[in-house]
Amino acid sequence: MKIVIIQSSFNKDITDSLFQGAKSVLDSKNLKFSHLEVSGSWEILSLASKILKDASFPEDIAIITIGAIVKGETDHYDFLCNSIFNGLASLQVHYGALISMGILTTKNIEQAKERAGGKKGNKGSEAALAFLNLYEKKL
Repeated sequence: MKIVIIQSSFNKDITDSLFQGAKSVLDSKNLKFSHLEVSGSWEILSLASKILKDASFPEDIAIITIGAIVKGETDHYDFLCNSIFNGLASLQVHYGALISMGILTTKNIEQAKERAGGKKGNKGSEAALAFLNLYEKKL
């Protein structure tokens, strides 16, 4: 299985912590992976789609998504979150690939920090652990 972590560089201090959490889980299992960065969480969907579309065997690909979307003053947050989550779910069903969600959707930056290694743990680690759980069941 080919494992790819796609990380948004927007809110980089948060996403770097999430990436380190996912990386530590995969490293602990001696699993090799590719790490790709995109500018924002919206681009995670585009890159995941391209990877799966171009693959000879997309069902043998696992994608761990890493991003942080923080609510602002406009509806942009709602449209972005819904589109990304629905798009990734569609890709997972269409291609049979494993896609694990490590994209935070928080009301403010403090909540994001709490979930990127703070009081609420590291959701990047949790995304990698969720992938491992799916992977073991798929075998």
